[in-house]
Amino acid sequence: MISIIGVLLADGLYEGTNWLILHSDSFVLHTIITLGLAYVFIFLVLRVMNKKAPK
Repeated sequence: MISIIGVLLADGLYEGTNWLILHSDSFVLHTIITLGLAYVFIFLVLRVMNKKAPK
C-alpha cells in the first residue's frame, strides 16, 4: 500500500515539475525520476514508521 501511494505521489510531483520547469515528454526520464522519487518517499515513510514502533 505504501509503495502504491509513493508512486502516485512521485508521479504527481514529477508531472508538476515537468509542467513548471522541464517541459519534457521523455518516457524514460519520467520513469527514472518517478521511481527515484517513489524510492525516496518509501524509504522516508518506513524510516519514520520504524522509529515509532515500540521496542
